[in-house]
Amino acid sequence: MRIFINADGLSEESHITVEVLDEKCKPLPGYSGNDCIRITKSGLRQPVTWRSKKSLEKFNHSFRIKATWGGKRSEDAYVYALYVSGQEHGSPA
Repeated sequence: MRIFINADGLSEESHITVEVLDEKCKPLPGYSGNDCIRITKSGLRQPVTWRSKKSLEKFNHSFRIKATWGGKRSEDAYVYALYVSGQEHGSPA
């Protein structure tokens, strides 16, 4: 499974990071905000990746997704959707 984002207004000065959290809102190993590759490109179906992971592992428990705005112009960024997909190109699972 993959996480994709639909966003606009992104740049090096206005980026988004995504975390995958457990049921107690703690980042799962390898899926923290610090591990996330900053999303700086606007568009539909932008893939979310982390330093050591490009997709989600199969979890035996619920998880949460957290998006964080960052950069000097973080107010320029808009997120329209975050979604989990079983398909490489972002079609909903």
